[in-house]
Order: sequence, then C-alpha cells, then structure tokens
Amino acid sequence: MKILLILIVFGVLIIVHELGHFLFAKLKKCKVLVFSIGFGPKIFKKKIGETEFRISLIPFGGYVKLFGESEEEREEKDSFFLKPYGTKVLVVLGGALFNFIFALLLYTFFYTFIGERYIKSNLIDKPPLDSPAYKIGIKQFDKIISYNGRKFEFWEDFLKEIQKGNEIELLIERNKDTLFFNLKPIFDKEKGIYVSGLYPLIPPVAGEVVKNSPAYKAGIMEGDTFLKINGVRVFKWEDMVSIVETLAGKEVLFEIKRKKEIISLKIIPEKRKIEDKEVGKIGVYPPYELKKFSFFKSLIYSFLKIFDIILRTFIVIGGLIIKKYPISSLGGPLLIGKMTIESAKMGIDVLISFVAFISVQLAIINILPIPLLDGGQFLIFTIEKIFKKRFSKNLQMVIQAIGFAIILTLAIFVTFMDIKRILK
Repeated sequence: MKILLILIVFGVLIIVHELGHFLFAKLKKCKVLVFSIGFGPKIFKKKIGETEFRISLIPFGGYVKLFGESEEEREEKDSFFLKPYGTKVLVVLGGALFNFIFALLLYTFFYTFIGERYIKSNLIDKPPLDSPAYKIGIKQFDKIISYNGRKFEFWEDFLKEIQKGNEIELLIERNKDTLFFNLKPIFDKEKGIYVSGLYPLIPPVAGEVVKNSPAYKAGIMEGDTFLKINGVRVFKWEDMVSIVETLAGKEVLFEIKRKKEIISLKIIPEKRKIEDKEVGKIGVYPPYELKKFSFFKSLIYSFLKIFDIILRTFIVIGGLIIKKYPISSLGGPLLIGKMTIESAKMGIDVLISFVAFISVQLAIINILPIPLLDGGQFLIFTIEKIFKKRFSKNLQMVIQAIGFAIILTLAIFVTFMDIKRILK
C-alpha cells in the first residue's frame, strides 16, 4: 500500500506537469509524438492519432516529445523549433504553469472543504529577551483578550495581523486584571518577517490522536492532560514535544490526567527523520479547531500560500549558493516518497497539503535556468529572440551536454543523500 500511494502521488504530479506541455502544444497546433509517464523501457503504449502514450519503467519523471526535437526534423516545416517565440514559451512553461494551477486547486479545496488547523489557546508563552513584547512588559501566562478591538480567536489570525507591521492595541488579562498595551512589531531581516516576541503557550493536552500511532495503541485519548514524562513535569506542549523527540525508539513512561483520574502509560515513540535529524513522535496533535473559508477567501489564501512557498524556496536556494545552508539538506525522490507516507499517516488533510507543496516545488525546479529543464529552454528561446539568431547545432549540443551533466550530478547526489538518511 505504501509503494502504491507513492506511485499514485508521483504519477499524478507527473501527469499534471506533462499535461500542461501537451495541452498547450495541441492548442498551438504543435505535433506531439510521445507523451510518457516515466523514463526508460516502455511498460505500456497506445497510439492515439499522432501521439504515442506510454507508461515507462522509471517513475521519477516524464516527458512530451514534440516533432522537430530530433536533428533530422529540426528544420522541417512543422518543427517545434520553427514556431513563433510565444508558442515555444507557452509550451515549455506549460508544465510548470499546470503544477501551479494544480497546487492552487488543492489548496483551495483544502481551505474550503477540509479547513486549516487553528490553535485554540490564547495563552502567551515567555517573550524572548529584548523582543518588543518583553520590552513593554508582557509576561508568560498572560491571556490575549482582543487586538485592535477585535476579539482574539486564533493565533494564526493574530500572527497575520503582526505581519502588517503596524502598531497593535492589545487587551490582556493577567490574574483577573485587565491591562492595555501598544505593541509595535519589528522587521527581522534574516527571517524576512515581522516579529513581536508573542508566541502561543499551548497546554499539554491531547487533541487529535492519529490512528495506529504509538499514542493511539497505548490508549491516549483526546482531552488527556500530560503531567509527567519519565518523571519530568511538563507545563506546556513544547515541553512534551522536546522531551519526546529525544526518546525515539525508547520506552517512555507517561503520567496523564483523564478527568479526575491519574493514569500511567508506557509508549515507545516512533522514529522520524526531520531535517537530517532523527526524532521521536507519538502521534498526538495539540487541541485545534478546523477553520473553513468561503471559496473566494480560500482562493486568496491559496494564492498567498503559493507565493509564500515560492519566496521561501528562493531564499533557501540563495542560502545554498552562499553556503548558509548545507547542500546535504537537499532531498530527492526517495525522501519525497518517505514524506508522502508520513503525511498520509497524519491524515488526508496533511497529505493534500503536502502534495500541493510538492507540486509548487516541482514547478519551481523546472523553471530554473538549467539546460534541459523548462527554464533552460525558455532562456535559450529568449536569447534567440533578443539577438534574432538561432543557436548553432554545435552550441546546442554543448549546452545539452552541460545540462545533462548538471542534472545527472544533482540526481546522483540527492539520491545518495536519501539513501544515507534511510541507512542512518
């Protein structure tokens, strides 16, 4: 079942991408000779009209072959490379465009029909030293009653207000007293966001318990309060997470409160790989509420979500170039497969969100200006258009060889890193 799920996810993403190339090629009356899901030897083939549809052995990719791509066809009448600039650009970027559209549809469906998980607690955790919240006297365990005259409901909404960068009027409850504060967020250049020093203090209470997880098998129920872990008192959700993460694969004694009863349970946290680090997870979410939105709002939130992923991806790419992030942090198909399984374990909502995220990543990777990728083709067509001169056959062969070497090197490297992570 796990392998089948991975193949379905990969297959859907590949079909969406190649369908973008195929449909735009058809729209612009370009001859499509082959539509292949996968690379290498053919497992299945069927010719419909001028196009041979294939399923090939290696599932990590696909391609659309257009008339004119081979040397003998390149200068013939209907060759793709003799088509107008606009046609060529539309066809080569069509795959990435469809991946963006697919992600937009998934996120819109997610926000409209499933809903986003919103934290219920209005408690404030200890503000970091020298943060805006710390400087104006906000303390741990304070409760946010309202901000800018708006009743506090969810942290996610409040954090969006912080990102506006404007001064916020806060109504705070402390020991049954009501206090007023004016909070001015500051811009963190390194993170690229506004920060205030306000973060949620989430009580160590079980929300949703993931089916068949270690917590589920041990008998943890929604509403249980975690009191101690291996004799260590926990006061907030973060305490519990930080302790459990260090105990992957080890038997752990949990002391919980269920209504008025104190119960002791033994749980072995399962091992999970997160950013090259092995951590323990028991399969419990903090208390949350699913918040759904209207179709129009969902569409707007989906656009913003995709824009945020694009921005953060290019920040990471920049960080890799300047060696801020280690290149070993890159992942390939094996890591994506592993994360697909883990996402599915956490629920259909997490899986849908993950597939949408990967669809955006696939689009971004393909528009990078690397020869053989869609972005490299776009760059070549644009240079030819500007200088009104086509690249010579020899130059094209050199560019393709360089592109192939880059892609092959990256593919081998990320696959090696994936295998290394699995073996660890």
